Amino acid sequence: MPDFWNVTQTLAWIIWRDPFVVSRYGECADHSYPEKMRTPKGKVVTVSVTPFRPGPSALYVRAAYCDASDSAAVMSVDQAKESLIDALQRAGVVANGRNSNRGRREEIPSILWLDLAFYEKQTYSGDPVYVSDRRQGGILSDVEWVDVMFPAPTIRKEWPAQTAINVVGVEEHTAPRPVGRPGTKDVINAEFARRVEKGEFERDFTKQAEALLEWVKKTHPDRPEPNITTIKNNIRQAHRAAIDLEA
Repeated sequence: MPDFWNVTQTLAWIIWRDPFVVSRYGECADHSYPEKMRTPKGKVVTVSVTPFRPGPSALYVRAAYCDASDSAAVMSVDQAKESLIDALQRAGVVANGRNSNRGRREEIPSILWLDLAFYEKQTYSGDPVYVSDRRQGGILSDVEWVDVMFPAPTIRKEWPAQTAINVVGVEEHTAPRPVGRPGTKDVINAEFARRVEKGEFERDFTKQAEALLEWVKKTHPDRPEPNITTIKNNIRQAHRAAIDLEA
């Protein structure tokens, strides 16, 4: 793994403590996907489509409907953000970035994090995360720091791999996530997360639930067939979050 992580990778580690998940949000990660298109002459060709670089907002979908191979989440995305800001304010970890005024990479003083916050913009290349004064509401014209990085060894030390934090309190655990065949709910949720990540999901909630029902009937005929209401209940929050991210 690289010696430095971007903001999204750092949050991914705090949430999952899983090197594989962290690697999915690096600069060198391949976020493109194949798409079949028809030329004016009617020939079908496959092209590589590159969506916007995933930032922290993508972690909400992964947290809601993570892949069956993901480690269990240690904490929520919002808890991870709060934990990271807290560590930055008390200098438990130190971030460096490029100052928008001076242009050079430098350490961000811990005292500044009393007013700074992470924000996100849409971009096909480069880090989508920028840091700005929270009192300005993250307005792009007031960007203070970009390309923010964290030393990975410090992050792993501050949030050890075997420490779990839940909404009740803090506890240590060493038990691995149970291994087994994912249930019907799991494969539907994973497919919906994939469609959201690729921008292929239906914006109409009912149409999306119907599409997933048809998908599971076609691709997993050996599984128990869920009803449309169950699918709606399973994806309701994640679908709403995906719509809000596009607004």
